[in-house]
Amino acid sequence: MRVNSEAGRGILSAACPRLGSNLMNYYDRFRNGNVRWDDWIAVFWLTVSTWVIGQLALTSPFPDMLADLDPESAVQLRELMGTMSATMNAAWVAPGILLILIGWITAAIAYGLHYLGGRGRVARYIGLGGALASFAGVGLYMAGMGEMGEVNNLMLSVIGLSPVAYMMMLLTFPAALVGLYLGWKIVHKLPLTALHTAFAEFRWGRVVQSFFIMWLVLGGYGFVVSQMGGNLPKFVFDASRFLPFAIVSLLLLPVQSATEEIVVRGYMNKGLVHWFGNKWVAFVLTSGMFTALHLANPEAAAGAQAGNLPIVMS
Repeated sequence: MRVNSEAGRGILSAACPRLGSNLMNYYDRFRNGNVRWDDWIAVFWLTVSTWVIGQLALTSPFPDMLADLDPESAVQLRELMGTMSATMNAAWVAPGILLILIGWITAAIAYGLHYLGGRGRVARYIGLGGALASFAGVGLYMAGMGEMGEVNNLMLSVIGLSPVAYMMMLLTFPAALVGLYLGWKIVHKLPLTALHTAFAEFRWGRVVQSFFIMWLVLGGYGFVVSQMGGNLPKFVFDASRFLPFAIVSLLLLPVQSATEEIVVRGYMNKGLVHWFGNKWVAFVLTSGMFTALHLANPEAAAGAQAGNLPIVMS
């Protein structure tokens, strides 16, 4: 919420001084730093880069782990990857990989010279060109590889078999958060609190409050649905499996979920407001983007099958 008129600001502040003085600054607190349109692309590139590097490093052992835990699925995975290698479009994949490497190296050097070395406009725009080239390379690579859904499903099936693999998968998200925080400080030169809140300090009490609200809403929804005969719960308890997964979930799922929220509803929300000048356009775009990113999740498929996809996605 932002109040544009002086009269409106005065009325809101008089009605609730603390609330009014902070709400109207929600999208304004980032305006004092570096907020050129290409700065937002630089930070997004850094965020994606650290996430991809973290994902490659942490998930590369998955095929070997799957071979130990589920040899039959590992054989199926190797067969699918062999089929994919035979059917992929090398005319797109090879240029895509080359474009990714050249673009990433160019962007890393040029952005380093500009933001860390104080070099001028030329380095900044060379970095922008490298970042856009690396994004284009990813598009070419994905188009050339074709459908990878079944391969990804088999690859990720190991996280249901091993709490260690589950932990490694969740740790890829903090990698993205490191990139975003570095970009926020180095590129935008702004305090981290401005990325999270309009208030001077981060309010942990509000976080705890939101946890209880969501538990209440989701618990109530689950209870009502179960009483209506749908989504009937089944009690299955195996302490040897439950406890390790529970510990990893309690420690890392909040970080994973928070990363998605901070990147999309925090950083991208502010960037789109800066570009479009309208908070409602930004809100609709980021909400749609957040939904689209989760349409491939298992709960989305189950919700679509049960006929309650809008409720599940909401």
